[in-house]
Amino acid sequence: MNNLTRWKIIGSMAGLFLLGAVSGGLVVWHGWRPSGPPEEKWTATTLAEYERRLQLTPEQVQKLKPAFIEAGHTLKAVRLQIAQQVLVVTKQLNDAVESELTSAQKLLLEDLLRERKQYREQLQQRLGAHPPPTGSSDTKKK
Repeated sequence: MNNLTRWKIIGSMAGLFLLGAVSGGLVVWHGWRPSGPPEEKWTATTLAEYERRLQLTPEQVQKLKPAFIEAGHTLKAVRLQIAQQVLVVTKQLNDAVESELTSAQKLLLEDLLRERKQYREQLQQRLGAHPPPTGSSDTKKK
């Protein structure tokens, strides 16, 4: 095995580890939030902060509330788009890693991805977190 191939494998594995750590961190962070749609929580807390810090009048709050609600909906859409992009990037990484593996290592990768998926599902059940978007970062083409 030459040095370039070795570094590709090391880089792929490091990337896989980092993506796993980031996605796991996001699942945990998301799970610790209060229940309810995040955009509603964001809207309420942000509007309350603006009201308090800017000393908004009740009339100003009523006029601005629709803008905060709309911003909350927009942020939800952005979060979903980002989650989908994370799934795509992770899938591409898993495909790249798989292309460098031996048959025995591919079986180990399948086990690894299955375990990660089970862990995320168990964590979501324990924390009452919302399920991830359609698809899975641990899936790969069969």
